[in-house]
Amino acid sequence: RMREQKRPAMNCLQSWFVYGAYALILAVTFGALWYGRSRAVWLVLAVFPLWTLAVRLFSVRFRIILAVLVGVAAVSLTLVGPGVLEKADADGVRLPMWQSTMLMIADNPWVGVGAGNFRREFPGYRQEQQMASPKAASVTDHPHNEFLHLAVSLGLPAALLWLALLYPLVVPPKGRGKIWRAEYFAAFVLVAHGMLDLTLWQQPTGLLALFCLGLLWRPLVNCRVRLPSRQLKTLPAENFSCAVGEKGKTHAFCSNSPSTGTSSEGAFSLKPSATTSWAGLSESTGETIGPRPVQWLAAAVMAGLLLWLAGQQTLFSWYMRQGAVAEVQEEYAGAVQAYSRAMSTYSQEVKPYVYAGSLTLGRLQKPSQALTFLAAAYNLEPDFGHLNGELARALSAVGKDEQALRFYRREAFLFPFNPLAQDNLLTAKLVNRQYSGGIAVVGRAQRARQYVLRQELGEDRTRELAHAWRQAVVNHQSEAALKIAVELTRPVIRGGALPYRQEIVQRADFRYSPWGAEFSAEDWQYWNWLANPGIGGGEENKSLKFPAIHQVERIRSQGGEAAVLMADGEIKGIVAQADDGGLVYQLLSAGSEGDIKIVEKQCLTKEKWNTLQTQFQNDHSQLRLRLPVSPWDVLERQRVLAMTVQAFDQQSFLAPPVPPALRKYWWRTKMLADFSPQTEPRIDFLYWHPPRADDSSLSE
Repeated sequence: RMREQKRPAMNCLQSWFVYGAYALILAVTFGALWYGRSRAVWLVLAVFPLWTLAVRLFSVRFRIILAVLVGVAAVSLTLVGPGVLEKADADGVRLPMWQSTMLMIADNPWVGVGAGNFRREFPGYRQEQQMASPKAASVTDHPHNEFLHLAVSLGLPAALLWLALLYPLVVPPKGRGKIWRAEYFAAFVLVAHGMLDLTLWQQPTGLLALFCLGLLWRPLVNCRVRLPSRQLKTLPAENFSCAVGEKGKTHAFCSNSPSTGTSSEGAFSLKPSATTSWAGLSESTGETIGPRPVQWLAAAVMAGLLLWLAGQQTLFSWYMRQGAVAEVQEEYAGAVQAYSRAMSTYSQEVKPYVYAGSLTLGRLQKPSQALTFLAAAYNLEPDFGHLNGELARALSAVGKDEQALRFYRREAFLFPFNPLAQDNLLTAKLVNRQYSGGIAVVGRAQRARQYVLRQELGEDRTRELAHAWRQAVVNHQSEAALKIAVELTRPVIRGGALPYRQEIVQRADFRYSPWGAEFSAEDWQYWNWLANPGIGGGEENKSLKFPAIHQVERIRSQGGEAAVLMADGEIKGIVAQADDGGLVYQLLSAGSEGDIKIVEKQCLTKEKWNTLQTQFQNDHSQLRLRLPVSPWDVLERQRVLAMTVQAFDQQSFLAPPVPPALRKYWWRTKMLADFSPQTEPRIDFLYWHPPRADDSSLSE
């Protein structure tokens, strides 16, 4: 009677509890998903009603087959037909990241690369499409798919076993209440989102998903007690019973009594019990059910280990936060000290080593000390972020240029769309006089800058500006040309000349500072002369000097290579690269109107070169090749502008920005291939400045 009187109040309280738990589960789920701000959330929310409809309409077998087919289709589209999904993942990183991860799985299918090693091994598999994405990070910790992450870390068998844990999502039991339906919704959304993002890897969403999955498994788990036959000898022969349930409330019991139905080989079936209370194995034996001392010891050891790990991670995070705060406050020595403490707390994490090394190198200017930090980081994860670039800079700072080249090369490989990485590799190759492959590095640097321009300005806008700049120069609109040049180069310019270009800039006759990033009247004069070669120069412009140099620059702007023939301080002609890859020479003479006339034009062979040497050689001079080089060939602003207009305007009159040393290497290699060492022409530079109306400059 008392229970019947209290039942209405209990039902009301229970209803409030049910609806409160229902609202809490949904609020936490939606809050976590909204905080993530991922497009994948909306995709999952759109799929959930369709999956719920499939659960109601189709059988269990059909749902399992459907889930398998969806998985196979996703893998096939990712591997075979990525172009189909490119529009859906425009500028994204998921598809190329999944492809790279699948290649890693193919190389390590059974045991994977090891737990926690994904970040270390992934850079070697990273694809160009991912690196080209503006959203791509320098460090990849997770492939944005939990199944792939488990497969690549622990192997395919472990990943398939993990998929079995998702059974309640595919085959949910029927007749459940509101709380269970809320749990099902939360688990489905979190797990499905984890197949497109980091939801199951990051906290607290990972713990929330596991908690909801555990609740879904609760009504599906059946308990069965089986005792080995050898243990039955120690049990009472008759009327043995075992209670299963909570203290004070028994859900079921097992017995070996004939009346309860004993199964063979010591298997006891469970049956409901309303009378047996928690009393151990048997009242007659006095034995109780509970943890043994060994179990208590194991639990204590496990709890202590977990507390130690939690304390270590907390202390590590605290030191890392102290270092970050010190960096913001520009207390760089304190930041390095905090990162050093983080290293001593957890020595297997690479981040404090990298952060301390970068600060020591860039802010404290201590390359030797920075090498200690960076070398330790390299031993942990050799491809972490921009570690190779920082290590190369430190080696260069202590004079180890040859060792630094190796790391510059790795940095450029890992980040092909980073202009700074490509420029640093080019600098290192020139400093070490390793010119082989330098032209290819120039091409990659040009592509990287073009990529940055496309991302910042857009393809159409960049092409429009390149055409407008050329028209402004041709039409003598100096202000418009300078303004457009600034807009074209602002997204990628770094300013000034790099170290390997200093010598040529200092030797050239250049009025204004070569280290500035802004375009000036000197730049306009250079462009104007290239587009209109007849201007300025007075009588000097009517000789062969500037017309021949202009002819060389025009050939280079069309993708070829050319040099001038000089003897006794005068230009005699031009040697240019032919369409078939050979060399052609032209002997020139000055016209009366400032133009040049071709006196002779033939293929340049070893015999013809000997003939020309005999023709022009005297006691004071001999015939040689001179490569025209001006300050604009080495200025960063001009290099960026030339790369841009070369890529987006086919009628450009600017030559590609190939460093003079690489041009000289190309000519020397070409001449050695076509001539013997005894007859190899002498090759050097011809430094020049475009002619002005009041002054002309052609210095050697």
